[in-house]
Amino acid sequence: MSENNKKDHSQHRPSVFGPMLLITAGIIFLANNLGIVSSSFWDTIVNLWPLLLVFAGIDGLVRRDGIVWPLLLIIVGVFLTLRNFGVIAWGEWGRLWSLWPLIFVALGVDIIFKEHSSLGSIFRILAILLLVGGGIWLVGFYSNSSEGVSVEAVHQPMGEEITEAQITLSMSAGEMDVNAAGEKATLIEGKTASKAKEFYHEKGTLATYTLKCDSPVALPSRGRWDLGISTQIPFDLSAEMGAGEIVLRLEELRPENLVIEQGVGNIEVRLPARGLHHAEISQAIGQIQVVIAKGTAIRLEVSKAIATLDIPPDFSRKGNYYYSPNYDEADDVINLSISQAIGKIEVTYSK
Repeated sequence: MSENNKKDHSQHRPSVFGPMLLITAGIIFLANNLGIVSSSFWDTIVNLWPLLLVFAGIDGLVRRDGIVWPLLLIIVGVFLTLRNFGVIAWGEWGRLWSLWPLIFVALGVDIIFKEHSSLGSIFRILAILLLVGGGIWLVGFYSNSSEGVSVEAVHQPMGEEITEAQITLSMSAGEMDVNAAGEKATLIEGKTASKAKEFYHEKGTLATYTLKCDSPVALPSRGRWDLGISTQIPFDLSAEMGAGEIVLRLEELRPENLVIEQGVGNIEVRLPARGLHHAEISQAIGQIQVVIAKGTAIRLEVSKAIATLDIPPDFSRKGNYYYSPNYDEADDVINLSISQAIGKIEVTYSK
């Protein structure tokens, strides 16, 4: 066989994506038939969707479509699979995102050894894996160390004439926990374990407050925010996050309108029984859990792609909406809209 034919043969390696998909499907269905799969079968299927990324990465390595992007797909796929089965927390996304500069290093290694032999390809893979593994170790080491972590206090008082507020919380990556504030004259209080900027303005009876990360997109904050909001006045709340975990405990608070936007991670929201008119939750990948009190009047609209939906059995469906049992008779109702591309959506009653 000529050298050109050998090159053409190596450049046209058959795809292994389809065969791996068939093998995995066969194993899953066999495990279900033998009773090995303990949880809901279809929930297991949905939880395994990140393996598509892993298969795509392996396929790229076999076909020699570079090293960096296939390995990146494999790493992300493994991370998402482990998260779906509860092995790791969504908050770890902040740490994973901090490793983005290794992409440049890996690209450099890939370019240097791209034209080398199969031995060079093996070296490329090992070098990149060592870089990623070392980066993960360093991130874990420094994140577990208390040294160098700057905790900043948040305390924003409000004037006596303030009767309503608009609050925006914007975080790139990390953990956000919102609860009720302790002081009556305080709009918001708490602490942040990351650099953040505050903006506050009063106009008439309206207070406007914004707390956002003081770091560029390429260097995201990956700390934790523990915040308390006043129980004395109604407010509109907007919570934004790239990757991580959002927990909003709003049972004792007075939100009227709520907007939550997240790229990847976990969202847990505990809604008040009364006073909230409109709520929107949107997420690309992850898990959304909404907790409501028994007897809350709510209309639910769900837009999803590859996601499971779990709602109380006493909800009824009419067209594109789900209704709580007492929705038609109630005067104070919640209109909730949830949008998710991939993951799990759960609406439950509080215990």
